[in-house]
Amino acid sequence: MTRQEIVDGVAECFAAALGVDRDKVALETSFVDLDIESIDVLDINFRIDAKFRITTSLRELRARLLGDLTEEEFFDEKGLVTDAGLRQLQKVLPDFDPEKLEGELDEEKLFSLFTVRHLVDLIEEKLAQTARRGA
Repeated sequence: MTRQEIVDGVAECFAAALGVDRDKVALETSFVDLDIESIDVLDINFRIDAKFRITTSLRELRARLLGDLTEEEFFDEKGLVTDAGLRQLQKVLPDFDPEKLEGELDEEKLFSLFTVRHLVDLIEEKLAQTARRGA
């Protein structure tokens, strides 16, 4: 499966689950831009799993953001992203600029950093792993 086929499939899943035009779902579109709520995440996840025959979760995306850091290293006692967490985000999100943050980055705002591209990357990786195992 090509990357473009994955992008198109993910966009179709988002559009169907959210009742939006497929054109509103671009790689750089954030989950917040689409007003995604918890129930929508479940619907999108179900559609993606069915379409690509893999299992995905928002937890996996979050784990990619945290990298090798523990929750305690990534977030402080107030639930704000630490300096180590900001450095980790810059590694996994090259376009992330902490200088552009309005206020402090907490767990809720962290969700706003997720884009369609992050989900496409995760799916592409999982499909490659599945193909390697099947080969």
